[in-house]
Amino acid sequence: SDEATRQIARVYEEEKVSLRFSGALAPGDDAGLLALVALKLSKDSSALYRNMVAEDALNQERVIALAQANGVDGDALAAASFAPEMLGRLKADFEAASKGGVRAPPAAFIDGRWFHGSFGLERLRKMIAEAKSAQ
Repeated sequence: SDEATRQIARVYEEEKVSLRFSGALAPGDDAGLLALVALKLSKDSSALYRNMVAEDALNQERVIALAQANGVDGDALAAASFAPEMLGRLKADFEAASKGGVRAPPAAFIDGRWFHGSFGLERLRKMIAEAKSAQ
């Protein structure tokens, strides 16, 4: 759910770990595709992702506005949205997620290790603490 995604993003921010977003797109989801491209171009994709999930309705105009507020050049975003190399990068991400067993977002990767299944916020905090202590 959107609320679960917001809560996960909040935990990642509080725990000072990075959040890597991988989404699922429905055919014709132009705003979703634009959002994924913006995340690829962003220097701080965790912050941009948190801003995106805080939105009630994310359309192309809001994606562009949020991306630009996060330092993504609007012209670069427009150009990259149709660039074959960007679409190839997104396809590779989806394939890697699928091979890793990810079937739907959100998925938790902590220090490169995928945690699947259902878990609450306290379990997520514990998994992050365990990963940090193992470093």
